Amino acid sequence: MKHHKAKAGLDVRAPVTDRTTNSPGVPGASLSERARSAIEALIYEGRLLPGTALDERALAERLHMSRTPVREAMQQLQVQGLVKVLPRQGVFVARLSLRELLSLYELLAEL
Repeated sequence: MKHHKAKAGLDVRAPVTDRTTNSPGVPGASLSERARSAIEALIYEGRLLPGTALDERALAERLHMSRTPVREAMQQLQVQGLVKVLPRQGVFVARLSLRELLSLYELLAEL
């Protein structure tokens, strides 16, 4: 079976047989962790821009998994502040306010 590498270096097309499939880039990760990691990489690489609507079904197809782990990943990303859930509108890549951006720079400076 042939595996295709995503530009992020994550093997998002790896065959999935159970919740702890070892996938390159995320060893021993659950499907929701694998989905979160892949979506997070797409956001950080700028392939999903701030304000972009996230389609759960399309992401599930792209990651070759069911919608449930993608939905769980979106919840994790919401807690991280990377996506915003707007009732009756959908899930969007978060836009950083000036205050949030400055806080992020301060945090990075401390590292």
